[in-house]
Amino acid sequence: MIKAEYYKRVFYVAFNNGIPLILAQLMGCQSAFETANFTSNAFIHGNNGFGYKYFDGAKLQKGNSIHSTENDFYANYETFDNSILEVVNWIKRRVKQG
Repeated sequence: MIKAEYYKRVFYVAFNNGIPLILAQLMGCQSAFETANFTSNAFIHGNNGFGYKYFDGAKLQKGNSIHSTENDFYANYETFDNSILEVVNWIKRRVKQG
């Protein structure tokens, strides 16, 4: 997949899971930023599109990935879509909490 396709994938998955248009677009931009335009080691080795850290018990994470500079680990995802859905679910939880 070329880099522009990753951005489009973020937008598509977010928008089709209930995220408003402008926020879905912003999520694509944020993902490109967090992954150094989809070239970071966390993205390449762990399908991690947002730089999320590993959290034991997170539903969509399949374990830890590479070691971070903060002396912990980035999350590893089975698919890039799961990384996107983790952020979508986080946004929905925050909206629900007010």
